[in-house]
Amino acid sequence: MQIITSGRAFGRCQICLYGILTVHLSVVIIALQTHAGQINKVMRITLVRDDGKVNTMRTLRIEQLVEQMKVETKAQSVSKMREVLPFMLPGDKNDYVQKVQKVIPAAAFFRKDGITTMSEYNGIVMIQVNNLSGNMEADEVKERVRELPQTYLAFTGSSGKSVKIWVRFTYPNDLLPETREQAELFHAHAYRLAVKFYQPQ
Repeated sequence: MQIITSGRAFGRCQICLYGILTVHLSVVIIALQTHAGQINKVMRITLVRDDGKVNTMRTLRIEQLVEQMKVETKAQSVSKMREVLPFMLPGDKNDYVQKVQKVIPAAAFFRKDGITTMSEYNGIVMIQVNNLSGNMEADEVKERVRELPQTYLAFTGSSGKSVKIWVRFTYPNDLLPETREQAELFHAHAYRLAVKFYQPQ
């Protein structure tokens, strides 16, 4: 799976919900708490497929996503992409990248009449560790973050050289923002807190 985000190591999350967030964090004060492990509430994420020919968006439960990541599809887009990556030069086009589904972990979205709308925000914030040497180093990172109580989920990225870490935030009363505007403000602040949790000391 390829996660929609960008940046080196624990860099700035460029796409957190569905679009670039522009908020002034200096004036934001939100009391947040994290949740590790399984959550009783049914949480949905969004899968986006855009291979240049087909552009679709669908939602599914996080548990379903985890099961799908355990077994690669018949097309083996991720394996094929990893095979050609070592031989590519900067600027080269990798056709398999487009074929890998993208994940929007923070919310469930739907598209109607060409307009994308958030239907449910789940509080999942994703940070990533990039530029790893390969699966062995990725496994080491996953083992380390698994020991932290705030880690909700950690897995190897589609390149095989990154680890995606999911942390779930809520308000102290276990509630979450209901509107997209509230969610964007909440999410930007939560992302800053998540980076502090995992930033090397």
